[in-house]
Amino acid sequence: MKKFAQIMVSAVALFAFSVLPVSAQEYGITITKKANHFTTNTTYTPVSATATLYTVVIQCSTAGTTEIITIKNKEGTPKTLYISPTLTAPTTITFQFPVGILMSGGIDVVYSGGGAGVVDVWVSYK
Repeated sequence: MKKFAQIMVSAVALFAFSVLPVSAQEYGITITKKANHFTTNTTYTPVSATATLYTVVIQCSTAGTTEIITIKNKEGTPKTLYISPTLTAPTTITFQFPVGILMSGGIDVVYSGGGAGVVDVWVSYK
């Protein structure tokens, strides 16, 4: 009887874990996904209201001259989340924040430096 109880508990646990949600979307959280293609030095603002940042992917396919990416919030005095080293090609940088990072006032992705190359940036936020 003890062996049967152990098997039943294992079976119930296996079933329960196989049907649990595994992502934010499955919990009913709506995630917004946006992307930008940089070919000139500019600032991209995916959202201009307070948001929770979950993912950032930066992909440099053509290097510029001393080009960097800066990610910061849009407070009066912005808090900088990330400043990249000088981008080289090919480079892919990925950040995943399972619980999210609060970005007060919104999110700015700034592409700057000497001469622009080609960089793509994807963000997901709520």
